[in-house]
Amino acid sequence: MERSSFIFYQSFLDAVERLPKKDRGDALYAICKYGISGEMAENISAVADAIFTMAKPNIDANNQRFANGKNGGRPRKDKTESKPNHNQTKTKVKPNKDVDIDVNVDKDYNEYRDNKLSLSVACATDKERDRFFEIFFFSNFVNPAAEVERFVSNYEASGWIRSNGQLAKNREALAKAWAEEPKNREAKRRFTGEFLSKWEILYGQTKKEGKLDAGVLLRGIYGASFEENGNMLRLAVTPGLARVLKGSWDVYFVRFFDKYYPGKQIKWWAVK
Repeated sequence: MERSSFIFYQSFLDAVERLPKKDRGDALYAICKYGISGEMAENISAVADAIFTMAKPNIDANNQRFANGKNGGRPRKDKTESKPNHNQTKTKVKPNKDVDIDVNVDKDYNEYRDNKLSLSVACATDKERDRFFEIFFFSNFVNPAAEVERFVSNYEASGWIRSNGQLAKNREALAKAWAEEPKNREAKRRFTGEFLSKWEILYGQTKKEGKLDAGVLLRGIYGASFEENGNMLRLAVTPGLARVLKGSWDVYFVRFFDKYYPGKQIKWWAVK
């Protein structure tokens, strides 16, 4: 059934905004195409199709109500003109009875609520994505940001259903298990184990103290290597981390490097 408009809920937008940018267009197209024409979109990404699948029951319900409304309401009763009765007594005016209309407010609200919950539960939150990034960074993936997208896209498409058919209640544990799968271990080759373990100590201290943005320590470093016979540690960092290191070196970072890299020169350069 083709329509000129349809109801697009806030929950649809909330869910689409949580998708990677490359999948948002597919999800919006699938929802709008089905809402207007009733036709299913083809050749869309798996994660976009998952969002559409959860939005579809709500669209179907609204389209059914629209179709019912086109059939009209109850026929009106014929009005008959009555003659005035001068002897009639005054009576109290009774309140109008509730009009019987084809709208169930509780049912509509519950449908909207359930639909919103199902969409939001399927999508990883920003906080969860940050935690996944931590896990994949310290699991030594070359590109932890890309691994987050690969991991999230895989499980959002399945509704966070594990391979055993059970719903994953602990997504953090699921990410750790993902990082240890043999097929994923081949991608790990970024830092030496020694450097990564020490950098994790620095990150943990920074996160606990809250004096600096700890996230920049993960997202702002590209590589680390020893040069000049092992006497110099060179760090490849983003301009943002370079500014943090320079601005807080004497009051913060020097303690860490003096403790864990005594007698070593520490140099960094910003990679744009």
